[in-house]
Amino acid sequence: MAFDQATIDKLRAFVRDGTFDSVSQYAEIGHFNSWRTKWALAQFGPRSPIGPLKHLKREADEAITKPQDITEYADCLHCLLHAAQCAGFSLGELIGAAWKKLSENILREWPETVGDEPTEHIRSE
Repeated sequence: MAFDQATIDKLRAFVRDGTFDSVSQYAEIGHFNSWRTKWALAQFGPRSPIGPLKHLKREADEAITKPQDITEYADCLHCLLHAAQCAGFSLGELIGAAWKKLSENILREWPETVGDEPTEHIRSE
């Protein structure tokens, strides 16, 4: 049973009929990422995404211990964007992939959420 089945059903209909807006991007995040990219390249130079991904894991652990501290989420965002940049993905590609993944997730079936445990979609085998 989903938390708000009516909303989920509406979103699924948008995905199925092709009206789900997978092209929208916000100028503000692009402007931010441009500055972040320039700084990261100047500070760290070219590198593989592995270091930033390992850093992301540490920052996510910190966010788990301080879930009300927005700066921990900002740290995660910085690490994620840096890792994607190092892997050769543009912000547009990352956002496009996120929209595609959201479409897939909307169409999936999900079990009840249990407390603070992760919730993964129901896999059909």
